[in-house]
Amino acid sequence: MATRETQQTSPVMHGPISLDTVSDPRYRVVEPFDVEWYEELGAVVAWIEETQECGDGATLDAALADLQVAMIETYEILAEDPANLGAGLSPIYEAYRRKLVTSSPT
Repeated sequence: MATRETQQTSPVMHGPISLDTVSDPRYRVVEPFDVEWYEELGAVVAWIEETQECGDGATLDAALADLQVAMIETYEILAEDPANLGAGLSPIYEAYRRKLVTSSPT
């Protein structure tokens, strides 16, 4: 029989939350991202299934802030050479390209 210490359970997913902004002023979201989140080992993890992106933090707000940074970093890396992305990364790049656009200078 498993003891409490050895039992592993899957985290309970919450959401989805509609993420329709990013903290980077160079970009704006034109189609919201669906973000699910869960708590694990004292941290909150925010997850976008479509782009396989996650962020974490002590609170949901911190996890979402971390997620936004990761989203921009990933998008910029993928955008450097989209023609040479493989089958696994092309759909992720296309999701970002469809939902995240460069903001107009004000």
